[in-house]
Amino acid sequence: MRLLSTAAVALMAGAAAASNVISTGTYYSCSDSDYLDVSEFYLSYDKTSQNVTFNIAGTTTESLNVTATLEVTAYGKQVFSYSFDPCDYGISELCPIPAISVSASGEVNVPSEYADKIPSIAFLIPDLDGAAKLVLTSDDNTTVACYESAISNGKTAKHTSVAVASAAIVGAALVASGVGALSSISSVGVVSAASALSVGLPEVMSWTQGLASNGMLSLSYPNVYSSFAQNFGWSVGLISWGTLETAIDDMRANTGGNTTVSSYAVLKNSTLVNSGSQAYLIGTADSSSGSTAAARLVRRLSIDGLDFSIGTGSSNSSSTILATLEGIARYSDNMSVPNTNIFMTALVFFGIVVGAIVFALVAFKLALDLVSRCVPLKKGLESFRHRCFLFTSSTVVRVMLIVYSTWAIFCCYQFRLHDSKVSLALAVATLGLFTAVVVAYTTRIFVVAHKASRMPGGIEELYEHKPYVRRYGLFYGQYKSKYWWFFVPVTVAAVARGVITGLADGHGLIQVASQLGIEGVLVLAMLIARPFNTRSGNVINLMISVTRTISFVLLLVFVEELGVQEETSTVVGIVLIVIQALLTVMLAIMVVINLLLMLFKKQAPKTLAAEKRVSEDLTELGPIDLFATKGGYMRSPTVADGESPAVPTKEKGGYLYQQARNQSSSMLAGNNIEMASLVAHGSRPGRAPRPWDDDEASLVSKDTEIAASASSSSRDHGQWVPPDGLELDHRGRPVF
Repeated sequence: MRLLSTAAVALMAGAAAASNVISTGTYYSCSDSDYLDVSEFYLSYDKTSQNVTFNIAGTTTESLNVTATLEVTAYGKQVFSYSFDPCDYGISELCPIPAISVSASGEVNVPSEYADKIPSIAFLIPDLDGAAKLVLTSDDNTTVACYESAISNGKTAKHTSVAVASAAIVGAALVASGVGALSSISSVGVVSAASALSVGLPEVMSWTQGLASNGMLSLSYPNVYSSFAQNFGWSVGLISWGTLETAIDDMRANTGGNTTVSSYAVLKNSTLVNSGSQAYLIGTADSSSGSTAAARLVRRLSIDGLDFSIGTGSSNSSSTILATLEGIARYSDNMSVPNTNIFMTALVFFGIVVGAIVFALVAFKLALDLVSRCVPLKKGLESFRHRCFLFTSSTVVRVMLIVYSTWAIFCCYQFRLHDSKVSLALAVATLGLFTAVVVAYTTRIFVVAHKASRMPGGIEELYEHKPYVRRYGLFYGQYKSKYWWFFVPVTVAAVARGVITGLADGHGLIQVASQLGIEGVLVLAMLIARPFNTRSGNVINLMISVTRTISFVLLLVFVEELGVQEETSTVVGIVLIVIQALLTVMLAIMVVINLLLMLFKKQAPKTLAAEKRVSEDLTELGPIDLFATKGGYMRSPTVADGESPAVPTKEKGGYLYQQARNQSSSMLAGNNIEMASLVAHGSRPGRAPRPWDDDEASLVSKDTEIAASASSSSRDHGQWVPPDGLELDHRGRPVF
């Protein structure tokens, strides 16, 4: 453990300049005595000089000789306690305390035997978990005054720059995904370029949201990890916006919500006291109302060395506990978002994002409509202009998939609040809508897959038939055709993590153990199947899943029931930060590389030649005479009379040819109108097209004409010449 501690300290020392001073912040009275009313209190300790500097000011009505005691607690242990007589150090203002206004300051040198007890990590690790206390006692050992404060070494793991950097990574991934999606519209290949990215927006957002949700569990976090997790709160929609939060509070107040103990105004005028797996929202109240129990609790928390920050008050005011928070509520309140507002806050920002996407795409489409009236558009832009609705709806569904797990957290948490009826109704409606959309798409994909499995191309039709790819490829496009269904367990695992986090709020052990089991099963499945269609995709997604598994193992240390010492949990928190930060940096590097490659890499000459060859051969070859290969398209071997035709079979690295045993050459020649209809529709012979078929119902009559034209052309001239402007896939079928 000492070696691990040394490594963690070394990593943190390299991340920030060393500081040898710890000091107090705002203070709180830890005594019922009103003999000394303090208006100013400050303590600092310099490790180099081993000097304690203090400053105390206030008023008193009686002159007394006192003895001062300095106490320091860190990570749950009292590491320093030193008593001294102010007269011995020339602090005349306290020797004795005059019966007037008091303003005393001075320095006290701490003997090495006491100073050496302060751990080194107190000066190196951000978000020091400790407190300092000054106690003044009279000659008869009566406590005259007691004031304490949280101590800090000036470092924190919560930085705006970290949040901005993580948002920039997501922005780069968004640009890369957008460029890939636009390029896929005009690509000759049928697999979406966006799905071929090794690191895309879904992976990056899933990772950053996972970091945020790790900080929402009901665990006894060290302050340093709790602060680190708050850097990623923006990715789950927890962005503090005063005007918005006030409007939500007004809505809650009018629809059955309780804004007395949970609202933006209460949160801004109160202070959070973090204590193990819980936090206490403490505000000021008149002393006549009675808050002795609250004062005793805060005093106990301070003595235990827990992090808190309480504002000062006059002699006629004291603190009272307004709410006890844990898990999701503790995380959101630390993000300056009231815990009762988190669902509505996330809903508003989700609406803003979706609205911005739809507006941008529609505006782009309208701009293309105007430009097309003046000059011809490139193929990709023209294709987007005609398929804007499909592209927009697919993008919105992709955003829903990205936030689905987080949505499950906030909706399930809203179910437990019993607050505003409107918020509850919206949570039920939106979670039901998200689930219905995902289930509908999944059901449709399974139906299409079953239909494709009965076609000559088999399950490859899911990846080669453009209408399938454009509508459903966002679900399965990144997986091998053998494991096209793998999106189902991945989606279920993500939603299950969210549901467990929301419904099991307050039960840290259940949350961590359940999610560890889910992630372990997912890692095992990825190791066995390697389902992604690229080697880099398998490596990166496996890295993310393995890192999540390791994170949950380390999070077990923070489970309060296990009783791990605070110093040990702090070191584990540092190690966890380092592991997660390293993977975040790696993802950032890969996102930037992907973006640069997509923006500046030119298309290979071989691919261009293949495209040209395809366009020239379309007027010479029948619809089933073109077979896809790794480098482009090639003509099938000549089929002699009486021989079985060669059909493509997907193998590793491209397509191979094998003799078909049960197909007749008459089917290949296109002499059967029913078979031509099968090619045009991708449907079974003898069945009328249905409205929900992948080729639009409005184009059924056009497809019939195409089939008849194909049959007639084949009989008269031995080849099929496609109508002008008709786009064909590699099997010669029309694509609309």
